[in-house]
Amino acid sequence: MIGIEVFSGPGGMSSGAKLAGIDVKIAVEKDRYAAQTYAKNHPNTTVVVDDISNIKDFVFDRHNDQVVLFGGPPCQGYSNSNQKNKSKDNPKNWLFKEFVRCTKLIKPDWIVIENVRGLLNLEKGFF
Repeated sequence: MIGIEVFSGPGGMSSGAKLAGIDVKIAVEKDRYAAQTYAKNHPNTTVVVDDISNIKDFVFDRHNDQVVLFGGPPCQGYSNSNQKNKSKDNPKNWLFKEFVRCTKLIKPDWIVIENVRGLLNLEKGFF
């Protein structure tokens, strides 16, 4: 199985995916320091250091393998401990739409998206 991680951070989800036998081919992370850590932790994965909204294609050899897309869009805006920008006005709270857009580009067989519980009740369940 081939893995692609978006909002990868330093690669914690990829570590779990690799333990499950997934060959993580591509990781996308905007923060250059997190991406550097990812690259050090996962030297065989191509790390794209860019804003996910700039990614227009994912180039990889699918063969006949199944593909899993996974990641955790920023969660600070949904967190119960955040009282400053915890609303639909926070642009980071809309980044999950980039995850959805990536599913349309990749057409994976599996999807794993992770976030905090506050996502369910922010703005009375709006998200």
